[in-house]
Amino acid sequence: MEVAVAAIAAVCYRYGYYHLAFWLIAVAIFYALLVLAKSMASRSWYSSQRAKAGLKEGKGFGILIVTKLVILIALSFGAMRLAELTDYGGIGTQLSTLCSSGTQGLRKRCADWIGTQQKRP
Repeated sequence: MEVAVAAIAAVCYRYGYYHLAFWLIAVAIFYALLVLAKSMASRSWYSSQRAKAGLKEGKGFGILIVTKLVILIALSFGAMRLAELTDYGGIGTQLSTLCSSGTQGLRKRCADWIGTQQKRP
């Protein structure tokens, strides 16, 4: 299901609807986490879902975890890219708002800001 939502988000990304694509990716991440949590909490539910799909019973739980983690990592990278495109901000934007001087590079500004914030005996 989350792969289908991510595919719709990819189409939205292709046509420039970055905000919609970001929120679809967020829904896909939430859904993947929800399914993973439900599978871990209720193995009988997971077994019944495998039986409905016509798969062998008793196998595949480790594969489920690995597959969901790979999907979550891919979706997370997509969400970070879309956050930058939609001005929701990435880590660089958030760090630059913490830094005081606007005349120097980001790294120098943050290093100066961190240096002034640290209290050394």
